[in-house]
Amino acid sequence: FTAHDYYSYCPQISLTDHTDRYCGEQGIDQCHRCLQRHPAPGGESIESWRHRHARLLSQARYLITPSFDAAQRLQHFVPAARIQVVPHATLVPQTTAQPQPKPRQLHSKQALKIAVLGALSKIKGADTLEQVAILAARQNIPIEFHLLGFAYRSLRTQPKARLTVHGGYEEKDLPQLLQWLQPDAVWFPAAWPETYSYTLSASLESGLPIIAPNIGAFAERLQNRDWTWLCDWQQSATQWLEFFNQIRQQNFCSAAGPGPIPALPQGDYIERPALTYRSNYLESLPRPSAPNDRELIEIQGNITNYLQHPGNGSSPSTALKTSSLRALMRLRVHPALSPLAKLIPMHLQRRVKTWLGK
Repeated sequence: FTAHDYYSYCPQISLTDHTDRYCGEQGIDQCHRCLQRHPAPGGESIESWRHRHARLLSQARYLITPSFDAAQRLQHFVPAARIQVVPHATLVPQTTAQPQPKPRQLHSKQALKIAVLGALSKIKGADTLEQVAILAARQNIPIEFHLLGFAYRSLRTQPKARLTVHGGYEEKDLPQLLQWLQPDAVWFPAAWPETYSYTLSASLESGLPIIAPNIGAFAERLQNRDWTWLCDWQQSATQWLEFFNQIRQQNFCSAAGPGPIPALPQGDYIERPALTYRSNYLESLPRPSAPNDRELIEIQGNITNYLQHPGNGSSPSTALKTSSLRALMRLRVHPALSPLAKLIPMHLQRRVKTWLGK
């Protein structure tokens, strides 16, 4: 079981409450109140939800998390689980060391250019970004923000806010986009304990200064790094703007960086036998076989029927959903056939997933 989020013990997935910020994990009574506002799928109680998932997690051969922060939260939930911390970076080992930040020195009136990356939801800080950018415009503070990506809603931009939204991008193009934009730093305004953060990986590889919240996996991934700041994730928009203006003057205008982020204790996870996906996971499990002709024809017929008549109200049986999912998964992982799955348009993939999820 690889945990990319906290769905196993938080039906909201991200440990956030109705404010779209980290809930603080204050106990079962808090969860009861949360589910009154946003019920779990099927109206399941938090006790039933956690008991059901705890059985899976405690009996899994491996419970894999991409960070020590995520491991500690899950270990508290399921003490008997055999947790292994395997950062995503180990899947593709780095051939060269990550570059050290070498920011440009700003003159006294030059604006500090801050980049924010990815698809921003509420919990990833879209509202905070907009609020800080609006304040910067109103107070005429020399700070400008650039969102390489998009938000869950339309954000206020120039001239009413010191913000430019550049729109979505292909993941492979992000390094070139950062090189084109030439920001002074990258900011992560997240308000929940992210388990890893892929956009942080791109920022580290770019060698840019980084500003991140002191919650989730950021602290451990940024330890011992120069030109890096960990800030209180609960800061208000006013406090964020004051912080940006302060580092602009004290660090970027003077070319004097802050001290490196100190190393963090990582518990006993570091002493466990190292796990690698290739030796412990991929090579230790039997290779799946491709679906036979009869299975392919049946699956193709059922999916085609749904795509042609999506509104007929029919719902697939549990047996059909199970067999369809198994066949599709075998198709996706089979060495000879998996490239074909990438040719299926994304909107058709979403419709198939919707059909199987009914």
